[in-house]
Amino acid sequence: METDNNTDDRSFEDELERIVLAAFARGDPVEGQWTIDVPVSSAPDWTITVEKRSPKTHSNQNHDPTLLDD
Repeated sequence: METDNNTDDRSFEDELERIVLAAFARGDPVEGQWTIDVPVSSAPDWTITVEKRSPKTHSNQNHDPTLLDD
């Protein structure tokens, strides 16, 4: 998973990736935005956004998806 943070600790990214992939595998809607309100006044609230993006293609591969007839 690509990340844009400044930490070398992969535990958060690894856990987040597992959650997203497991939800996708179950057929759950993964795209969306969620707000987490923390009940502790000294802790921040969070907004989480998950967006689907097109898969990367390598420059030396030509991917031409086709539909197969039954």
